[in-house]
Amino acid sequence: MSSRKDDEVPSLSYKETLTAAGMGERKIVFPDKLCSASDFSAQLVHHYPKLRDGGGYELLHIVGSTRSKVLEVLPCPKNGYSPMYLLSAEAGLGKATIYIRPLQKDLCLEPVWGSSADENDGPMVECMYCHNSFKHSNMQDHVDICTRDFGNTETPTVQAESDNHGKMDTSTERQTTSEGRGHRHTQNETDMYRQTQIESSQHTERQTDRWPQTDSDHHRLQRQSRQREEQPSTSSYNGSVNIFQSPEKSHNAEWKAEKDPEKAAETYRRDLLQQSETYRSLKYVMDMHESPEEKERAVVVFYKQNNINWASPFCVFLKGDPAVGDGVNRFFFTFGISKLQSGFSFGLDDTNKSLLFVGEEDHLVPSTSTFLLEGDIFHVAGRIIGHSFLNGGPKLTGLSQAILDLISGKEDTNQLATQDSPDIDVREVVTLLTSKDPLSPADKHNVAEMCVAWDLPTVVNDTNRNWLAEKILHHSVITRRIRQIKQLKKGLKDTGVLQLLKEKPETAAVLFPRSSSLVVMPEMILERVIWPSNDSSDSEQECNIEQQCSALAFFRQYVENANSESLKDLLKFWVGWVIFPQHLYIKVTSGLLPKSKTCYETLQIPGDHTGYSNFKEALEGAVRTADTGFGFI
Repeated sequence: MSSRKDDEVPSLSYKETLTAAGMGERKIVFPDKLCSASDFSAQLVHHYPKLRDGGGYELLHIVGSTRSKVLEVLPCPKNGYSPMYLLSAEAGLGKATIYIRPLQKDLCLEPVWGSSADENDGPMVECMYCHNSFKHSNMQDHVDICTRDFGNTETPTVQAESDNHGKMDTSTERQTTSEGRGHRHTQNETDMYRQTQIESSQHTERQTDRWPQTDSDHHRLQRQSRQREEQPSTSSYNGSVNIFQSPEKSHNAEWKAEKDPEKAAETYRRDLLQQSETYRSLKYVMDMHESPEEKERAVVVFYKQNNINWASPFCVFLKGDPAVGDGVNRFFFTFGISKLQSGFSFGLDDTNKSLLFVGEEDHLVPSTSTFLLEGDIFHVAGRIIGHSFLNGGPKLTGLSQAILDLISGKEDTNQLATQDSPDIDVREVVTLLTSKDPLSPADKHNVAEMCVAWDLPTVVNDTNRNWLAEKILHHSVITRRIRQIKQLKKGLKDTGVLQLLKEKPETAAVLFPRSSSLVVMPEMILERVIWPSNDSSDSEQECNIEQQCSALAFFRQYVENANSESLKDLLKFWVGWVIFPQHLYIKVTSGLLPKSKTCYETLQIPGDHTGYSNFKEALEGAVRTADTGFGFI
């Protein structure tokens, strides 16, 4: 560690900074376990050259449970630290990780170059944009940022894509054939899909598996990591050029003058997309053969990328599935928002689900999980929410009004409700304090125990009981979740959406609707259905008039008797997400299983069933596949 006062396990961002400065985690092997303390120190200085500037060093280890972050200094023997001492029962380390900090002077965190790890990075190459020289292996990462800083939209990456993807660029017309719930690729589209997959995987590898190697990158990320705790709401674009301007600066700000929140949000979204429509498309490849956990991790990695214009055109490809078009994008955003709503399968905290938001409907608050917080998952959540909104996708529902007030820029909120606290003990204490009944000694003891844990006054009387109830509720809902809220705001700022919430707080109800607003009624579907007509012509094999009437009657019966959740699943299968289009189209075809063309908002129901029970079973079976992708029906 770099500071002589460090006494906690480094955070993820601090570890990255230490690694760049040549002080990252390493496994050091001492050939001679009986070596002297001076030889031991020389070996450490060999692996950590900056340690010689610290005026000595101290060794620390974790105390408490295995998940503790508190470090304790390992007592230094009379002759100094040595391998034999570390292996002895006196030290009691076992296989624990040892942390090193300087003794007299803090160490410099400037990135280190020319180490042995860089010997195979190739010769120096001059950048054709800034004319500075960089190592051959570092040039790709440098160009991605250099060309953006110089305002060049025709980046070398785009040119290379034009050279290597000739079939994709020269293809002026693509003919597709309908199959299942999507459209089968032509040869040109297959080539494009394969090349895009390679490009996306290479880009992800550069973003996640390698620390950016240019000096400007290191200084930028180092500043970000130092400011992470002090300014958690700062955009990840700090230190580099703004990727996009807010619509307020680039347009006449019609959205600010609009009184209707929904129209204002839609105008803002349209303006933001319009000013980024000439940017290079953002692409994502989802492997349908991966497990749900692997898909979730891939989505998180994708949204952890920095310096991305999230308002640029977006396109999703499915590996292992023939579907293309808008329906695939809808499937992707539905997948992302559903994970925010129902939780990721990370298996953290020894649980099967890692819930980002906890509590009851319309009173959801961010989880206090340390793993989610340290992993910047709420920052990712903010980006997913903003990106889905920009693309007209589904929205996160059921957040507490108090949390929405803070996300919208208010310093505090007066919208706190007892239901906002997911902790039952807190609810009981708050209810006890706000009631008019006198407090028994046992009640006062329970209140005092909670107050001691949160550094609140332990004396309870009739004068301060209401004030104390407000303080306990505020601490439970707001104070314990300040960092999570700041990460959410940071993610929304990265997508350009936070500006809308700050300028027009009333639009928070549009971006974060109440759960009750998503109740789907049978009439909401039936009134939008365009039923098949007798003169309709279709290349697909149609049933006779008797079969059509029977199938349509079965379908109407299913819709009229289904509950809201079943109708949501049907709508997701039909159009790709739980958002009503202007019209819903339906056709009757030969077969036993339903199919859907999400791009055309068309549902194909089977006409070969003679009984309602068989029709219902087939429809429910097909609807359940909405979460697994396309083409598997």
